[in-house]
Amino acid sequence: MTELQSNIELTETCFLVILHETNFFDVKAMEVLISDVGSLVFNEKVEPTNKVEIHSVFRIFGFVSDFIIAHHNPLDLYKIENFDQGFMVYFDRFKFTIEMVLSENKEGILNYEDDFGKIIIE
Repeated sequence: MTELQSNIELTETCFLVILHETNFFDVKAMEVLISDVGSLVFNEKVEPTNKVEIHSVFRIFGFVSDFIIAHHNPLDLYKIENFDQGFMVYFDRFKFTIEMVLSENKEGILNYEDDFGKIIIE
């Protein structure tokens, strides 16, 4: 099972469940999740099954956004125990990856590289 599928099904070892239940930002799981999302751009055409995956990606991105916002809200009790401002790079990478998938920009996915490396993990 891919990390993306694991997050769609909310298995107990997926990035979202770990972030929500243990307040721990699992960097490796986030990297794999972003890579899995990036690989969606290589589907030949957007079919109904892919639309479900894309909707799920949007939902996952929304949950991550909510957790980060809650972490920074002084009135909210939710805190990500190992939060580091550097994690915002992963948030930006996730957003960029979704944009590239929706615009079907394969070159953008393949050529993107930052301090953390490429999006697609081989």
